[in-house]
Amino acid sequence: MQYSGSNWNDQGDIYACLRQPAMNLKEVILGQVTKLFRGLCFPSECNAQFLNDNKDTIFSKSNTIHLPQGMKPSDLEFQQYPSASFDYYQPSFIIMTCFVSLFIFCFIGAYVISKSKNRATSQLTKSHVSNATSAVSVVVQRNYIERPLLDKSETTESTETATDLEALRDLKQFEKKKPIIIKVLECWNLKENLNKILSLNVSNKQLMAFNCIRVLSFCQVILGHEFFIRIQYFSNYQDFQIIQSQPFMLFIFGCLYSVDAFFFLGGFFLAYASANPTFLAFFSIKKPVKAFMAYIMAIVNGLFRISPSYYIALFIVWKYSDFLASSPTWPQYEDFTSACDSIWWQKILYINNFTTDSTRCFVWQWYLASDIQMFIGSLILIVIYANHRIAGKISIILCCIVSVTFGIILADKHNYHITISYLTVPTANYYTKPQYRCPPYLIGLYLGILYKEYTSLKGDEKQSKTSFAKIQMAKTHGINMFSTFGMEFVDHYMQWGLPQFYYLECAVLMIQS
Repeated sequence: MQYSGSNWNDQGDIYACLRQPAMNLKEVILGQVTKLFRGLCFPSECNAQFLNDNKDTIFSKSNTIHLPQGMKPSDLEFQQYPSASFDYYQPSFIIMTCFVSLFIFCFIGAYVISKSKNRATSQLTKSHVSNATSAVSVVVQRNYIERPLLDKSETTESTETATDLEALRDLKQFEKKKPIIIKVLECWNLKENLNKILSLNVSNKQLMAFNCIRVLSFCQVILGHEFFIRIQYFSNYQDFQIIQSQPFMLFIFGCLYSVDAFFFLGGFFLAYASANPTFLAFFSIKKPVKAFMAYIMAIVNGLFRISPSYYIALFIVWKYSDFLASSPTWPQYEDFTSACDSIWWQKILYINNFTTDSTRCFVWQWYLASDIQMFIGSLILIVIYANHRIAGKISIILCCIVSVTFGIILADKHNYHITISYLTVPTANYYTKPQYRCPPYLIGLYLGILYKEYTSLKGDEKQSKTSFAKIQMAKTHGINMFSTFGMEFVDHYMQWGLPQFYYLECAVLMIQS
């Protein structure tokens, strides 16, 4: 017992148990949905198979293993630890190892090429600088001797320009002569790619605010999901009902739906990119074949942007991550990844949130599937907008109203609430379904269209007639009214000497600014 776990979610001293010559560790797993773990150090002859075959007898005789309220011996499962060693000759492991090796080779190759390219460029530049300097010195001497016949400024400028053109021509020829393999390897330059990814330079400075929204949303997603994932390892899991009643838990449960911010951004930037007069011209129904091909090519372009990196991540989780670790609870993760064996094709086609329960294998992929489905559906609304502006906007609003209405009906029918356990989130019926999660996407799509209309028009008079400008004016008018009323309210009650109104005054001043 000194090497065994003293309570649930306590593994005990695993390695001390394994060092004993006649002892071995058994992992006890309790529960079907919410799972608890416990390590037990037993004699070697008490293997996991024997314990699984004699659960009732063990618990009728044992006074050391107490089951939580409502649990039965049939809810238990014993697993042997350490489990069987990895088979490193599996084709999936070999293939993924080759991929990883190829990536490392590309990174190293790109680094070597960048170093050699910088060295060659610097040498070429020095060579042309020296040539230009000698040419300028000759011109200066000729100007000094033959001043009446030559114009110094014009001659020097033309000589330097010719030298620069020659250097530029040599550099272009140097770039053209590079083999394709070198050009491919240069695309893997880690330093340049990181600079591009981390760069915040955008053509429209007003959209920089969305970077802040992204960061806050990422933090909220991580907080909420990690909170509920770690709950299953708490030893005081029965106290969760008490924890759940705290007001702050409303925010934690809300984190499970914080991906709505990314749906909103997806809809906004789809409209911002596509609600361009040049792009919308491709969707004219006057040329149905051209419009249909433009619609298909837009979908293909979106899939090609995300699919390669997504497929690599899926394969790593599905076939490679099993080989990366080992622990008493690791078989649970192996069971999780092996679920892809039967539904991998649904993951690849982005339809798994319609055909299966999305809690199996690569769970977080449901977001990509829903996002792609919303993207395809929203392109139809863009086509309507391209042919009739008002009809397109009305279609977006109607789709949003219909989605919210059916969501309310579904929640009322099944009694869904916000403050629910992570394990009882209506995943199969609601959480992963685009028809219920699309309102943020549609709102972003509508606002993106309004903003694009506002930025596309030139002149204050034209811009002031757009819907976006009217919304801005209404918002400004509303804030001014609130600020005026708020300051009068604060000034009146500040005379009473109540310190709490100082914070209200600060809030009003912040809103005014």
